[in-house]
Amino acid sequence: MKLTKKSLRALSIALTCGAALAADSAAFAAENTGEALDTYALDEIVVTADRVARHDIDTAATVEVLTHEDLSKTGAENIQQALRYSTGLIAHALGPAGTSEASYNSKIVIRGVEKGTLVLVDGIPINANGKYALDNIPVELVDRVEIVKGGGAVQYGSEATGGVINIITKGKRKNSIRGALGNYGRQNYAVNGQFENLGLSYTYDKTGKENHISAPASTGNYYNMFRVEHSAFNVRYDITDHLYFYDNYSHNTSHWIYRNAPAMTWIISTPC
Repeated sequence: MKLTKKSLRALSIALTCGAALAADSAAFAAENTGEALDTYALDEIVVTADRVARHDIDTAATVEVLTHEDLSKTGAENIQQALRYSTGLIAHALGPAGTSEASYNSKIVIRGVEKGTLVLVDGIPINANGKYALDNIPVELVDRVEIVKGGGAVQYGSEATGGVINIITKGKRKNSIRGALGNYGRQNYAVNGQFENLGLSYTYDKTGKENHISAPASTGNYYNMFRVEHSAFNVRYDITDHLYFYDNYSHNTSHWIYRNAPAMTWIISTPC
């Protein structure tokens, strides 16, 4: 049978009407049998990508929200390490667990834009000449992280050409104590306490000795790392429901040894 444009149009109308009648029949059957149709409600997410609190569906930007539970499931100790598992982000670090060789060496690149990541803590920029230190911020102190992907220079300035990372710290916190041990002398401890309007948190992590972290074949140079320590103390006092005092102190210590491994050179000659 040959199908003409007229017959195809008639067929599409029939299919559309049939689908509508099927939906009406299902609703009518459910109403008469007393069975409720399945309904699904999505969890509400409020983000601040537009610098004011909005529902994620109303935000005209690509936003990814990582809750404290999401960050904790990565097993990371700090935000630099945790964001390695986010899509569209590239994490650079010179040592394990996001460790910098010195201050402000580790970084996060959003959508391949070098030096285009603006980092905020509770809406306040912490970039210093395009650099920041996310390995100084423990996961234990963070309530959620909002990642705005794509250029945001219009709202946030020239440092946000790649995107924005907004770190929201904890308000009220649960009383808890946590400890963990691992290979290479790894240790991690955290203490949280809430005393009415006063919240306190302290974290400490340590990495022991690791050899031959880098061994470029071209030069034979490599370096060893031993005794890298991070500690952070956080205090927050809620004066009112919308006004609070917040302070965070962090201290890092790292020791590196550069070595030069003599390279053996082979010279092969052939008679002319």
